[in-house]
Amino acid sequence: MNDSGQSGATSAVLQQSGTAVFATDPNGGYAIAGPMAANDAGPSPWPNQIALANPSGVLRYGPRPLGSSGPVFGLGLDQSSRALVIQGGATAACGSGCITGQWFGQDGAALTEPFTLLTGFVAGPSTWFQTAPLIGGGLAVRRMDASTAGSSQRGFHSTWLVTVDSGKAQLHAAPDWMTARPDTDLMPARGNRGYAVLPEATTGGACSQRLEVLSPAGNSCAAYDLAIAPRPGCDAWELKLGFDGTVLQRLPPELETDQGGNGRIPANHPADRLSI
Repeated sequence: MNDSGQSGATSAVLQQSGTAVFATDPNGGYAIAGPMAANDAGPSPWPNQIALANPSGVLRYGPRPLGSSGPVFGLGLDQSSRALVIQGGATAACGSGCITGQWFGQDGAALTEPFTLLTGFVAGPSTWFQTAPLIGGGLAVRRMDASTAGSSQRGFHSTWLVTVDSGKAQLHAAPDWMTARPDTDLMPARGNRGYAVLPEATTGGACSQRLEVLSPAGNSCAAYDLAIAPRPGCDAWELKLGFDGTVLQRLPPELETDQGGNGRIPANHPADRLSI
């Protein structure tokens, strides 16, 4: 995507910075949802739409219209490249404080009308939703809350809420093994034979991060304590897992470099490559 917001040979233009939500496709590429239009659509305001692009930025479909005009609060794709758009706004079905979801297929066709995900929603200073693909299809949805408005890199908390069947307006309460692990992300691992539980970014937390591996049913199979530095506290980034199973642990900013550009990585920092 270039500086004008154009994506590949077939392109879309986002209405303005900050109004669209991006999500990666487990099969490669990324989706965009929010106010957008084709290049020749004329002046804004533009309607809420969704588009899916290849890793190179060429659009696979879209923009396609969403079924609700409410603000987009979240977006996720499952292992079948089906996209779930999460929006806010009152509806006839659930009134104010309603959060809806709508599924779109691999070709951008709407698989459902907007359906109720949550009722009685009350936002915090900065609240949004994220998803994790489930082994066997569908998505788990979690609520994200930053302590202050505009803070979305550290100092926030997350809670698993529901799981949603792939392509259907069918949801279930998040299982106990998910809700017992707040402030974590999930990612299928070991060729879909389990999940990696990845801790979120923290401020002034422990200088070690715990990676847990679960069975598809949520039973704990293994855990790894990944030390960052021998110090009392760190502003740690979130732990990530590459598609090839490589664990990605980014150093906290206070350990990157000093003012002279000299490295401050502790001498005993583990340099071994960890894969799960």
